Amino acid sequence: METFISTNTLSISLAVAALWVLYLIAYESYNISSKHPLHHVPGPKLAAMTVLYEFWYDMILGGGYTKRIKEMHETYGESMHPYSTHLKKHVDEIQQAHLYALVRMKYIATTLHL
Repeated sequence: METFISTNTLSISLAVAALWVLYLIAYESYNISSKHPLHHVPGPKLAAMTVLYEFWYDMILGGGYTKRIKEMHETYGESMHPYSTHLKKHVDEIQQAHLYALVRMKYIATTLHL
C-alpha cells in the first residue's frame, strides 16, 4: 500500500526546511555582525536581527511600536535610526497613520473571517 506522501518527498521537504532555517539564522547573524554597514547604530540587537520585534509590538501588543521607537530614542539617543530626526518631528502623525492601518487590517481580517 502506498502512502500519500512518499518517504523521499518527506525527506526532501525536511531538508529544504532545514536549509531555510539555516539561511534565516545566517541572515540574522549577519544583521548584528561587525560586517554589517549599520553595526555601529545603537539599539536592541533583536530589533536589528529580525522584523519579529516590530511584529510583536504592532500585532501582539496592538500597535505600540511607534511608542517603543520614542522610548528607544530616549534610551539610545538620536543616532538610533538613520531617519531619526525626520521621524521625531512627525511621530504623532506616524502613530495616527500606523494605528489607522492596524485598525483597517483588523477590520479586513474580521470581515474575511481570518
